[in-house]
Amino acid sequence: MTETTMNYKVEDTPPFTKTLLLSLQYALLVVPSLIIPLFLSHIAGASGRVPIQMVAATLVSTGIVTILQAWRGQWVIGSGFFMPAVSSAIYFPASLFALSIGGLPLLFTMTIIAGLFEMFLGFIFRWLKPFFPSFLTGFVIMLVGISLGMLALHKMLDITHYSQTGYNRNLILGISTALLMFALTIWGKGAIRLIAPLVGIVYGVILAYGLQVFAPIAVVNPGELSWFQIPFPNDVSLRFDWIVVTIFFVSGLTSAIRVTGIVATCQNANYDNSHHFSNKQTQRGIVTDGLGCSIAGLLGAPGISAAPSLVGISLINGVTSRILGYTVGGLLIAMAFFPKCLLIFTFISVPVSGAALFFLGTIMTMSGLQLINADRSSMRINLVLSLCLLIALSHLALVNFYQILPSYMLSVTGSLLSLGVLFAIALNIIINFTYKKPIHLILNENIIKDTNVNDLLREKLRNTGISIALKGKVVDSVGQIVKAICLDYMTQQPIMLEVVCKLEVKITIHYTGHLYHLPQFSNDMDNEDAAFTVGLIRMYTAEQPDHIVYKQDGEKCRLVLTYYHN
Repeated sequence: MTETTMNYKVEDTPPFTKTLLLSLQYALLVVPSLIIPLFLSHIAGASGRVPIQMVAATLVSTGIVTILQAWRGQWVIGSGFFMPAVSSAIYFPASLFALSIGGLPLLFTMTIIAGLFEMFLGFIFRWLKPFFPSFLTGFVIMLVGISLGMLALHKMLDITHYSQTGYNRNLILGISTALLMFALTIWGKGAIRLIAPLVGIVYGVILAYGLQVFAPIAVVNPGELSWFQIPFPNDVSLRFDWIVVTIFFVSGLTSAIRVTGIVATCQNANYDNSHHFSNKQTQRGIVTDGLGCSIAGLLGAPGISAAPSLVGISLINGVTSRILGYTVGGLLIAMAFFPKCLLIFTFISVPVSGAALFFLGTIMTMSGLQLINADRSSMRINLVLSLCLLIALSHLALVNFYQILPSYMLSVTGSLLSLGVLFAIALNIIINFTYKKPIHLILNENIIKDTNVNDLLREKLRNTGISIALKGKVVDSVGQIVKAICLDYMTQQPIMLEVVCKLEVKITIHYTGHLYHLPQFSNDMDNEDAAFTVGLIRMYTAEQPDHIVYKQDGEKCRLVLTYYHN
């Protein structure tokens, strides 16, 4: 979304009527995510008022964090952007794992802890970036999508009722609902693509009624529910188990990564080209997102996180005013006060909810692949990803083997997600630390005039193992800097370059003369379908160095340029 299409930016105030209509639209678009607390309550065997209470708790917590994100206060809370929150599919695999170990008490406890962990990541995320290059970030998101998709596929096909009479109706319901969502995403345009889950759920509910396929959740009689009632939280009991810590930490990490991309997209849409990526706003966005997740656990709801699809719709509408954060958040909280209206969500059948979650898993897998492909990876990177993917998928093929491992290993080996992500992080660190030998390149005026500096630098970097994309980024920006120094800033020859490749590529430029300051580069991108993916790609692929240090001692100048691995 380019700047010229924005009618109301982050600090603008739209007319009251437009604000109200857009707020109703966004509140309606949160509905598909309410499948997650309902689905988890079904898996947990909850009945009576519990499913409705979980939905109400989800609405209250998402409303609170949507308001907090729009706030720009004095503390570390609030990104200052319109970033609506939803019950997040990111936490779904971890939530199912927690339910299988310790039921709802363990789920709520670990949701609180995952939120606290995400808040912690918010304070240190700027220093973690070297450990999470774009290919590894994409791999984490892809694994979350695969894990979610595999779990949802089982429910979409309703395999547990395979032997029952009328199973074909369940099969038709699940497959046709998923196909409609994918069809709208592939052939639809604009906002239609972003509301595909909502359209699919409405279609699934109508078809389920025609096929007489009903939800298995036992709820209270509608007559026992009031039209208006204060949404008292569930009677939340807490339980802790080390086995599920890793997978919830991975979910918190994934949520933090997603928020990073969403904030970058919001910055790109709302500020002119002189404004650059702000670590402070990213930190506040991640901390607020984690706080919202912990609030959800305290109220008796599964994990929540910012929704990139709703940010994408705000770009389509041309209205990203943070005023919407207050109105949408207020509407979400208000919806929780009408339990009889929430009862309708409990009629969504398992094949329909499974189809919606399978669709979300596919979209997350696609987003991960987009991030990986944004970096034309080297053979070393491809080898790491292939090995870790096979290790992760071995959890599906070697179920009996992983079940007999000692209990103290279950925190790592208990799920596909934790197994693959931890191996990927460890291998990336180990392999990158093997590239320690500095590379030196001395350039004088004759070499710079008669030789292509970019070609010389590219040749020096050929066997370092860094990716093609990062190599091109380093060569282009360093080549421009060297030429600029040679033309206007150098008083004595030569220029010396020292290159060190480890967790990051660090290039130190030594020369004698006047200190050169780098101009700021811009990298505008336009994609309304995957807000967080676009933001991350922009952040990882900007032409400028990721970190610059200027040093001067008399006429002796030194520029230290740091490029993080893509």
